[in-house]
Amino acid sequence: MPDKACIPECWKAAKITPLHEKGHVLDSGNYCMLTVSGTMYRLNDNVLHEVVADWCKFKNKLPNSQFGFHPGWSTLQPIFLLRHLRHAVQCICMLAHILAVIKNLYEDDEYVLVDRLKHAA
Repeated sequence: MPDKACIPECWKAAKITPLHEKGHVLDSGNYCMLTVSGTMYRLNDNVLHEVVADWCKFKNKLPNSQFGFHPGWSTLQPIFLLRHLRHAVQCICMLAHILAVIKNLYEDDEYVLVDRLKHAA
């Protein structure tokens, strides 16, 4: 086992290729860079990732709120949940506002409100 963690310089070498996205070919702003790292670096990265992920799972170091770090879990799940929760809160707030307005309109006689709601249904 090495005393110090280091990655050999030759593993750090990568091939960078400009990839044309859109627009005029001579405009450098219309390119994104595609980087392909070496096989040994990727192999080392995958093994290290698996070892660390297994350790985290075994030691219960990742809370359930860390969606992107659990295998098979997507970060889209919490975004979907938050979107629907926000919509539900907006609906509840709107309903509370409507009920407050109705209550103010018929504050003198509660029975008028009940009758109107029965006829509306």
